[in-house]
Amino acid sequence: MEITRTSSAAGKNTGMTYRSLGNSDEARGKSESRSKTVKSICKAIIEDPSKQLERLVQRGVIDSSTASRVRKHISTSIHSHHPQQHEKLEAILGRALGIQALYRDSHDVLVHAQSSTWRVHSDLVKELMKLRNPEQDLHQFKCLRMPRDNTENGIEKYSKSSSESDNTFQGSHDIIAADSYLFNTEKLESAMSFLNNNSSCNLASSKQIQAHCRDVLQFFYPKMSSSDLSDYAGRITSSYSAGTETTGNLLVFCIPKEISDRVQYRSHELGKPCNCHSERSDREILDELQSGTLDENNRCTYPTYNGPFHPPQARIFTPALNKKDGIEIYQLVSDKNKRKAEKTQVRELASEIHQRFKPTQTPGCAIL
Repeated sequence: MEITRTSSAAGKNTGMTYRSLGNSDEARGKSESRSKTVKSICKAIIEDPSKQLERLVQRGVIDSSTASRVRKHISTSIHSHHPQQHEKLEAILGRALGIQALYRDSHDVLVHAQSSTWRVHSDLVKELMKLRNPEQDLHQFKCLRMPRDNTENGIEKYSKSSSESDNTFQGSHDIIAADSYLFNTEKLESAMSFLNNNSSCNLASSKQIQAHCRDVLQFFYPKMSSSDLSDYAGRITSSYSAGTETTGNLLVFCIPKEISDRVQYRSHELGKPCNCHSERSDREILDELQSGTLDENNRCTYPTYNGPFHPPQARIFTPALNKKDGIEIYQLVSDKNKRKAEKTQVRELASEIHQRFKPTQTPGCAIL
């Protein structure tokens, strides 16, 4: 979920907002049940990548025909020199398709990939929020954007205008690239491409991540000295072993269909709205892409450097990511042991920081 500053009447930034699950017991129960199932899907990771896809079939996460399609698609469309890279990608895509099958009837499922180096930044924000507000339900919290002064823009600013894009400062804060066709492997224009390259549109070097972590600490603990900020940011960043992973993170967004058009839209590169096949409804095209169907009736005809007739992309409007609306976000990685160690190190450092620098009063935090 996105976190945003809470503003006073005078417009001064006073704190942080986290949007939590709604009041419906039925909605909460269904969400918790599906979350438990997804947790078991995520745990279907074993040490030997070559056997992971078959394990998903054995557990009933996906069927054998889907597994065969995943293997064929990855082997023919993804190029890599890393050992067992194809198997790692197959396992992650297989789990994403398993989540999609679980949510298919009620949600649209989109995927977004990012460099694995961003995990430490998101983990830090989450741990500090837990320490500051232990009563909040943060089990699915994902920090996608750091707080900034809110604007009143809705998704229409991007979905209805070709003059805006995710290549502008505001666009880069408001929208992120995603795929509604989960088999999209277009080079540099798909989640699977960035997952394979363990990369992000925004560069994620160790120095950049350290600078972002420093900003996070300064936001939570404004009285920390410059030397303490730099020291802890460096220690936190070192909890991630850069350069040891060949795959990135895959974020899976499950968006209720009744609010989907307020959260995501079909797009071309840079987030320009896609108006190809204007005689057809957006819902009709989206349903076909979600079913894994890509043909002349839904391919983009807009030319790119990859050529015409490519899968449409999507853009997610991050200010609309609100858990109380039933939106769920999951993160898939290839190495669960490494992931567990990272989270433990960040949690311990966050606790140490909080004990040393916690404010006497908790700044304004709200649950909407």
